[in-house]
Amino acid sequence: MVVLRVVRNVTLDDMKTIFCFAATALLLFSCGPSEEERARLQKSREDSINKSKSALEAATNLLIIKKADLVASSDKLNSIKQPQFLRTANEREQQIRNQVIVIQNLERDIKRLDNSIATEHRRISRLKNELVSLH
Repeated sequence: MVVLRVVRNVTLDDMKTIFCFAATALLLFSCGPSEEERARLQKSREDSINKSKSALEAATNLLIIKKADLVASSDKLNSIKQPQFLRTANEREQQIRNQVIVIQNLERDIKRLDNSIATEHRRISRLKNELVSLH
């Protein structure tokens, strides 16, 4: 009953004012992000891309080092397999086992770095797509 009385007492001018206010509010909130918000999002995406590129460069450099270490370790293994003066067969086998472990660790590190690099490439692509969609 009270609501009906309030509605009955609302004039046409009041209805126009309420409608204009609602339409203005709807228009302001439905327009999407403001230019300032878009600029902030774009800056954030660009910063993320730069961070990913730096991480990618660091991972690539480390990968190059690990691959060089792997080649050197393989050469060392070949050297260990050669006969050496005053070395027992047990010492030789232990040195071979130790060097094989070093090589396996390097191979594992290289695989992880390859995965990390692939992940960073995907992340950069995703961020670039998001950046394009902001325009």
